[in-house]
Amino acid sequence: MVDLIETALSALPLLVPRREVGYKRGGETVTINATIARSAYFWVDNNDVRHYGEGRDYLIKPADLVIGGSIVEPVEGDQIVDEGNLYTVMAEGGGEVWRYESRYHKLLRVHTKESDDE
Repeated sequence: MVDLIETALSALPLLVPRREVGYKRGGETVTINATIARSAYFWVDNNDVRHYGEGRDYLIKPADLVIGGSIVEPVEGDQIVDEGNLYTVMAEGGGEVWRYESRYHKLLRVHTKESDDE
């Protein structure tokens, strides 16, 4: 039986606008296609005050993230250069720096925060 959700998710990158961004790790930068997204998160500080944050996410095909000839997973401190702006890969609200966008693992959702300079 055909899994309609998986079929639809496979087509998603073709339907949602994507653009080229630079993905930096150490001294190496690769050009990949990504879809821009965002995520909101909450956390509670030591004084039991609830805070809200919002980050810029990038949806990337796992097979597209090739650095040094190998497919890699995003790690904290990697950077994305997008239209002249620099975004640093980092965990949102104490979570992970990336997650699969669905149970089918067709896309990585990479969490970032805008940095001051490129």
